[in-house]
Amino acid sequence: MKIAIAHEHYPQRGGGEMVSDELARTFDAPVYAGFVNRDATAPDVELHDLFGDGVLGQLIRRSAFIRDAFYQFAWTDVVELRDFDVIVTSGNNPGWFVPRDTQTVVSYVHSPQRTPYDMWADSEETHGLAKHIYTKAARTLHPEGKYADRLVANSDLVKRRIVRYWDVDADDVDVVYPPIDVEGWSRHDDETSDYVVTWSRMFDNKNIDEIVRACNRTGTKLIVGGDGPERERLEEIAGPTVEFRGFVEWDELCRLVSGAKATLFAADNEDFGMVPVESMAAGTPVIGVREGFTRHQIIDGVNGVLFDRGVDNLVDAIERFESEGVTATEHDIERFAQQFSVERFRRQMRSIVNEAVEDSQIETSVEPPLPTRRLAADGGDEQ
Repeated sequence: MKIAIAHEHYPQRGGGEMVSDELARTFDAPVYAGFVNRDATAPDVELHDLFGDGVLGQLIRRSAFIRDAFYQFAWTDVVELRDFDVIVTSGNNPGWFVPRDTQTVVSYVHSPQRTPYDMWADSEETHGLAKHIYTKAARTLHPEGKYADRLVANSDLVKRRIVRYWDVDADDVDVVYPPIDVEGWSRHDDETSDYVVTWSRMFDNKNIDEIVRACNRTGTKLIVGGDGPERERLEEIAGPTVEFRGFVEWDELCRLVSGAKATLFAADNEDFGMVPVESMAAGTPVIGVREGFTRHQIIDGVNGVLFDRGVDNLVDAIERFESEGVTATEHDIERFAQQFSVERFRRQMRSIVNEAVEDSQIETSVEPPLPTRRLAADGGDEQ
């Protein structure tokens, strides 16, 4: 059985790209992706850049709107995928691919499009005409998993979005949490010290500014890992207790998180959120925002502390953690994270793909011809 992974694109190395890579390892399959930044790829994964980085590609990649419009046509005609028995898609735009009758498609959904759906509902501003036109087009034109034999959501929250926004029956959506390398983290990597940590790509939706401002006010030592367009602004508002490490190598990150007394996490309405689970795999509790799937990863007062959005509330949460701590031990927190392991992901995805292949086989109502008795040359029955 020939399997291929079709991933949206590799602009940078984030959660979606890690899932795509693990799907490739799970099925020993190549990955076919839209525009690819080679710095975001894994060396052990066979990756094919479908649309290239020529002059036209460079122009298309500059605008998410133009890129997504281009994908509507480009993904439908990916001839490289037509010789595979099974296509596992990752991200929404590969859903434009039109499969053969004999192909099985399993769609791993990180989330339905966010701008026209949950982010639209969460916005406190009045939307202008241009946004209304864009979101109406996005809701109307997007494939919404219509060609998939099985839909797989990366969290229970995303499953609810699929059911609500794509009008899919809940029984038709499986949930498989993303693969976290929980074995690569350990509470024994370093002794717990008097600092908190946060790490991610530095984009505005990660709300690291709220974390920095809260630690400025509490005087808490904060170590920030990661890089991105927000870094310069964040360094400008940081007080003397905040340290920026930039890109942190894996071994150093493991020690850094293991040695922290807590991880701070304030990203907007996360579909799943890998950082809290990675922190817990290192035995480190999480002070996280009460939004998205984060609110389900953290049991308030047990393996972390939840806070409502806002710097004042985060300050209160830090002070509460400092005075009360959490009830779970480092071992308990580490064990909690094991349910999100790579092995669990591989086992569940293999099972779903095998079931999808079996279920997609056509059972006809055609009745086979009844056996008949032929006449021998002498007119008698031929035995």
